[in-house]
Amino acid sequence: MRKKLELFIQLFYSLADQVVVSACTFLTMVLISKHCTQADVGVFALTVTIINLLRTVQERAISAPYLAFVYRPGFERPSFKGSSFVHQAILATAATIAIFAATAVGMLAGLSRPGILVIGSVAVVLPMTLIRDQIRAMAAASFQLRQQLVFDLVIGASQLLGIMALSWINRFSIARVNLVLGIACIAPTLVWLGMNGRKIRVVREVVISDWNNNWQYARWLVGARVFGIFGYFIVPWLVWYFLDEASTGAFAVCSSLVGISLMCVTGLNNLFQPRTIREMQRNGLRGMWLSMGESIAVVLALLATISVAFYWFGSLALMVIFGKSYEEYGFLAFLLSLSTLVVSLSILFGNGLAALGNSKEYFWGEFFCCFVTVSSALVAIPIYGLNGAAIALAMGGAVASAVTGWTLYRATVCFVSREIILESTVEATAGATSDSFCVVK
Repeated sequence: MRKKLELFIQLFYSLADQVVVSACTFLTMVLISKHCTQADVGVFALTVTIINLLRTVQERAISAPYLAFVYRPGFERPSFKGSSFVHQAILATAATIAIFAATAVGMLAGLSRPGILVIGSVAVVLPMTLIRDQIRAMAAASFQLRQQLVFDLVIGASQLLGIMALSWINRFSIARVNLVLGIACIAPTLVWLGMNGRKIRVVREVVISDWNNNWQYARWLVGARVFGIFGYFIVPWLVWYFLDEASTGAFAVCSSLVGISLMCVTGLNNLFQPRTIREMQRNGLRGMWLSMGESIAVVLALLATISVAFYWFGSLALMVIFGKSYEEYGFLAFLLSLSTLVVSLSILFGNGLAALGNSKEYFWGEFFCCFVTVSSALVAIPIYGLNGAAIALAMGGAVASAVTGWTLYRATVCFVSREIILESTVEATAGATSDSFCVVK
């Protein structure tokens, strides 16, 4: 009973934290849609795809191996945390320099001043967004969910107040919004580092060895996730290419509203992923599958309810929140919620692969997700418009879940086979030793 109560408390904090993060993202989109044109909303959505792509690379290359190893003997040390921060800083610096270089190229190519400012603002928001994600990942891995909630509450409140201040002083623009989103992360990040600095040590001698160890695990994750995220990255650009910026804005608004589904998946998985990994280490396959079973039941029930709500009330919600011009896109919101529902299983199956330490098996689910999503989008968007984009995402998500579920099953069978062989070898060795002892005696 006590364990169940502890689980529910952790679920509350994990969901509450993700509600804060997602609500801030959602309200940011609402404020932009109120103060900018539908085309400007589309431009903002396209810049977000770039930031999210780099966030995903960091999550797979830095955060995922940290979570996979932190509970293993030899890695529960301050220097491992320090190495992870060094790796993250190098990635963030390289990405920021690349975006500044893209800004310079845009200037030389004669890009308009607003466009240059938007690209430059991404370079400012990116490093603070990436270090914030790193802190959140470490807090979740340590089950510091209450501290994580306070951290995100402060940042979210600062971001929203800053964006509203832009409106009050009549200085609202996409570039300035990006600047506010980045600057609001600085003070809370410094406070967190000050509070947790004693648990973090940078030891030069182990930074490279930790990277080599992590990369052996993460390289398949990065390759897999580049494919997996590419579909979600490219679909808004295909909408822009085949349709227009206004349609891209409508797609972004519906995606923002449907973000409530993704919020639930992410919030719950912030708890379920480390919990599944920990159960594998403590209680073996049985503990891992019990944890996964709980997560699947909770997530599917919640997302199915949300999808039904979007089917009946999606148009009304879009009209009330974003304005009457978005009322016609209710069915699009429903289709996007279905895409989140079907892809959620691949995320939960992926927790099992992480618990088994089998990062290579992530690849095929993500690869087929990318292939099906992009190929379907190229056909469906010209025919069905925005609904075609949502259908393509749903098809890719369904294939990802099916393939990842199958690879998890195969990985489990292989794990059991290895355990049986190892146990037989140990018993045979013990028997031989015993016989030898008897002969000598």
